[in-house]
Amino acid sequence: GEPLYYLGPIVVRTGAIYGFIEVSLKLGLLLSATLLFTSLTNPRDLLRSLESELGFPKHISFMVSLSLRLLRVFEKDLAEIQLIRKSRGFRATPITLSDWESLISPLLNLGLERGRWIGIAAELRGFSLRKIKKTCLKLGLNDYFLLFLLLIEIVFSTILQLKS
Repeated sequence: GEPLYYLGPIVVRTGAIYGFIEVSLKLGLLLSATLLFTSLTNPRDLLRSLESELGFPKHISFMVSLSLRLLRVFEKDLAEIQLIRKSRGFRATPITLSDWESLISPLLNLGLERGRWIGIAAELRGFSLRKIKKTCLKLGLNDYFLLFLLLIEIVFSTILQLKS
């Protein structure tokens, strides 16, 4: 694009500004939809609707539901690991590769260990023998409003994509 600003040796062009705005809007839409989904969704209802209405296998719907539940747990684990790193004299926020390794390694170990015990507990409770209940999806006025807003977001992002 054409040069818009000159900041010393840095040239800001119009195409860069439009690209930045487009990517920012896409990320904003994605994050707002994700935040809305995670804040309004009960993992148990999600599990039921994935199995009965969408026909997902129960192992996949269990995995999706469990991942929503474990987000908060992993967030607490990450905060604890950062606190431990800080108390040992490391940076709380990783910068180098070794910093990332010392942060991700314990987080992965905790996640794998937790996953192993969750799998054992699910099998002991008879997860594989569980029957799928068929339920009917009932939408209210708020649901239709949110679907309408989602449709507007999709149309708006499609128009932005077609213009570029």
